[in-house]
Amino acid sequence: MVWTNQRLIFRDPGYRLSGISEPGEARLHYFRLLLNLSRLRVDAYKGLTPVFKDIRMRFNEQEVDLISMILSKGIEQGQFYIDNVEATSRMYLDILRGLRQSVLSRKEMMYIDEEEYDSLVQKAKSFTELFIRGLKYRK
Repeated sequence: MVWTNQRLIFRDPGYRLSGISEPGEARLHYFRLLLNLSRLRVDAYKGLTPVFKDIRMRFNEQEVDLISMILSKGIEQGQFYIDNVEATSRMYLDILRGLRQSVLSRKEMMYIDEEEYDSLVQKAKSFTELFIRGLKYRK
């Protein structure tokens, strides 16, 4: 699996879909970089929201497309049982977003230290593992 031009390419036809955590981990990495580069006060960041709105919306749709592609591949391979791929993709990303937000909700500065970041990564991995197990459940 390789990222090219913000697109995921499956190089191995036998690619195991447990790699669904990779886009989430990459997102956490860039989330941390953004926070550490800017070190803005939370209220200042909220003031910038309109400036980044279009970019964020396009990025979010690309994330939904990527996760949907991974989930669809899992359905094709008989690994996942999902009624609505897009809704499931959005739910997965919303929960990851909620984990990120839970770290920032009690802060005045948009910054997370190493310990907070490591905890966030561990929570995201644990959630993803739980989520994948749920997708494998057959009614």
